[in-house]
Amino acid sequence: MEIDIDSTSETISLLVPKTARPQETLDVSLEIGEETSQDPHGKIILSSKDANIVGTKAKLESNPGNYRIGFWSDANDRVNWNYKASRPGMYDVYLTYSKASGSKTSIRFTAARSQTTTTLSPTGSWYRYRTIKLGKVYIPQSGATELGVHCLKMDGGAVMNLKTITLKPTGEGNPIMQDIDGSITLHASDATIQGVKLQYETLPHKNTVGYWVNESDWAYWEFTARRPGTYAVEILQGCGKGHGGSEVHLELGSEQLAFKVEETGHFQNFVPRYVGQMTLKRPDQYRLAIKPVKKVAGAVMDLRRIRLVPVLK
Repeated sequence: MEIDIDSTSETISLLVPKTARPQETLDVSLEIGEETSQDPHGKIILSSKDANIVGTKAKLESNPGNYRIGFWSDANDRVNWNYKASRPGMYDVYLTYSKASGSKTSIRFTAARSQTTTTLSPTGSWYRYRTIKLGKVYIPQSGATELGVHCLKMDGGAVMNLKTITLKPTGEGNPIMQDIDGSITLHASDATIQGVKLQYETLPHKNTVGYWVNESDWAYWEFTARRPGTYAVEILQGCGKGHGGSEVHLELGSEQLAFKVEETGHFQNFVPRYVGQMTLKRPDQYRLAIKPVKKVAGAVMDLRRIRLVPVLK
């Protein structure tokens, strides 16, 4: 979808895709992105209002409701944010921009040592905004992180009007497929994190979804199952002394499986546990989520792996 914002920022028009069917119901949410922020699921919005502009031409146009970096007529100008990341992780990057003309402008977004490059298509007007996916970047650690946009090639009178950059947490690893024996293994490295502290910890002795200090943080895995049936659920978890007892739910569609975290003596002392059974009703794509319901001490647990193992009849 695209939006038109008039020059006074008093009227916003939503442009519905031509492919939408007349009887189709569209769920629409609008984010203005006037302030740099992070939501409880970990999504980060970098507002043009809070950006640092380096150069001679580009500048912030300050219309409440339509802040944007415009007048970007020098390809050597660049924009960056000094952002304090709450956790490391992989993110999908989205750009909201407008561009009246010029189809060969290319830009690069950088995050620490990670980067992604794209070519911008014109939106037809400086007041017509489009959101596109730029690619993926990895933020390697929490704390001060420089994020930035610069132009590689400019086509037309200006690079673009830049409204926001959005970073959405995404999967850390590879697509998950069912093994030949029917089992499905959900590694910590393949999780998608939803939260501001929970993270995949990469050190070999950890290799875990950890730093689970927020009860509201959670994670999920998306996978493809070829074989329907009942599956035993096994988890490989660790939990430090005095931290056991947190209540956790596994959610698979409308099905829910509850269990309590067991203390194992150390967060990196991983112990396999059978926690119950869940059902895959048909060959399909599935999402398995794990969510704390009650955290009783400093952290929920460390989770290295979940396995779904077919129950033999």
